Amino acid sequence: VIFSNSSGGDDKTFPYDKAVELMNAATNLRDKLLWILLATTGCRISEALTVLIDDINFEDREIYIISPNERRDVLSDYLSETELNKISHKGRTTRKTYLIRPFDLMFWETLVSYMNDYYKKGASHRFLLQKKDGKPFVNSYKSAYESFQKAALLVTGVKYSPHSLRHMYGYYLKNWIPNSNGGWGLTLDQVRDCMGHSSVESTKRYAREDEVKLASILKYGGKLQDKERYSSVSEKKSEISNELSEGMK
Repeated sequence: VIFSNSSGGDDKTFPYDKAVELMNAATNLRDKLLWILLATTGCRISEALTVLIDDINFEDREIYIISPNERRDVLSDYLSETELNKISHKGRTTRKTYLIRPFDLMFWETLVSYMNDYYKKGASHRFLLQKKDGKPFVNSYKSAYESFQKAALLVTGVKYSPHSLRHMYGYYLKNWIPNSNGGWGLTLDQVRDCMGHSSVESTKRYAREDEVKLASILKYGGKLQDKERYSSVSEKKSEISNELSEGMK
């Protein structure tokens, strides 16, 4: 599927260029931290809500997403068996997350403020996200969803869901993150690994090609063809074959 939006979004993808404004529209530090966490790691909201303090490596600035199956004993005190099973079948293939800019910088900065001014120390649980009274926010999906939709509507005029940040993450990695080749965007396999998918088919739903970028690549390719003055595939293949033969001598 090809799509394009001047702000980097569509009906499923939160506009990348408006994401910082969204974070700043949060009415409390917990919501802001949650939204930044979703944006910088591309994790699902169900995964974000189950993140523990122990999953945050403050020293190396790393965030890990742990499968609910690995700690059902901890989560079962707050979630029903049905709720746990809904999270479990969406499991990632890796614990490691790959953080993207500028949200990684925002996360660590906001985390400091959150821990100092919002987080209730001495709580009887290890969940990162808390309610105002210090109780875990893990079973507050509806509240989290509604807060996000309200802020998204304010910023964009559209009622995006929190999952739109996962779409944004995949879209940005596929199209616009600078790569080591001097270009923009990662391969589908690379995006798959970043998103923790087991199959690239799942990744394709998120890492969609940007229409403007695709058009510019094709236009650039056309100019190269004009410059090199070849018009057939067989002609180009023959040229490449000769170059390879010369290089092996």
